[in-house]
Amino acid sequence: MEVSSFIRYRMPDGAEIVSDNGSTVTMHVTLPSDDAGHIRRQCPSCKHLF
Repeated sequence: MEVSSFIRYRMPDGAEIVSDNGSTVTMHVTLPSDDAGHIRRQCPSCKHLF
């Protein structure tokens, strides 16, 4: 069993803490893409896709 020195935070799927030196936290975040490789998001105000 591997023991990590990182403080455990609840992270969403696709996000993980890579390093934490006290003043800087480095994270790896994966964003899902469609079949063409595009990452689509929707504006919460106007509902337009971008």
